Amino acid sequence: MTRVGLDIGGSSIKAVAIEPGGEVRCWQSRRYVQPDRSRLVDALRRVSEALEIQGAEVISAGICLPGIRSEDGRRIIRSVNVPGIEGMDIQEMVEVVTPGICGQVIGDALAAAHDARHRLRLAGRVAAISIGTGVGMAVLDDAEPIGHTDGGAGHLGQVDVRQPGDVPIGPDGGRGSLEAYIGSEALRKRFGDDDAAVLDGLDQDPIPLQALAQAIHMVHAMYRPATVVLLGGLGFRLARFDLYTTVNRDLTSLAIPSWRLVYGLDDFHAARGAAMLSARPVAGSADS
Repeated sequence: MTRVGLDIGGSSIKAVAIEPGGEVRCWQSRRYVQPDRSRLVDALRRVSEALEIQGAEVISAGICLPGIRSEDGRRIIRSVNVPGIEGMDIQEMVEVVTPGICGQVIGDALAAAHDARHRLRLAGRVAAISIGTGVGMAVLDDAEPIGHTDGGAGHLGQVDVRQPGDVPIGPDGGRGSLEAYIGSEALRKRFGDDDAAVLDGLDQDPIPLQALAQAIHMVHAMYRPATVVLLGGLGFRLARFDLYTTVNRDLTSLAIPSWRLVYGLDDFHAARGAAMLSARPVAGSADS
């Protein structure tokens, strides 16, 4: 009775298998950049062996995909960060890992938000911001998602947060977007091609964090969350910075005075959330 979750992200595939007793097995592919179709399929073929689910009784599978789906929901027609999935049949991708199981497509930000809420024991309104190659957000009122734009809480990665100096252009073409400042590929171009270089660079150059703080100001004005949680491959690693103080500086009085800023635990929130939600209908979310 295994549940499987797949998170096809902009720089790697994360996968989990959750057993009835609660045991969770996790696997992550090697890092990639702008992968083509064959690279993605090869990585998907490794999931079943890596998670030891061959022959297991898989009852459900959830998959997180970045991009815009076709009207019939069967394919991704546009994916800025993972062009290799454009045109691929989503069910065929799921069956590479779990043959015969119909996959449930779940927004990555929404899946990550549900898992973080469960694992971090968050209550009330939660704004979950996932920061990886892209930037996405889901907002939960307790366990219920708020949706108004493409079924989700809006495309936070595309809001204009331009800072002084040269204004970068995001992968979607938007100048000054949050993703152009704090998306992982933008940071790697700015500071160097590994996590340590990025984090050290942010110590010396706070402009990307200032852009993120500006976006969180907008989140407070629009949603008034009790908690903001930072997730994704970069998001949870930002715990070393005093971002709370930066956000609170000149923050609107509409913000809840007792609001909290918390951080995720690891890279697997979206994959775990996809597995958790795979057996039930799920509202959409704005994907990164």
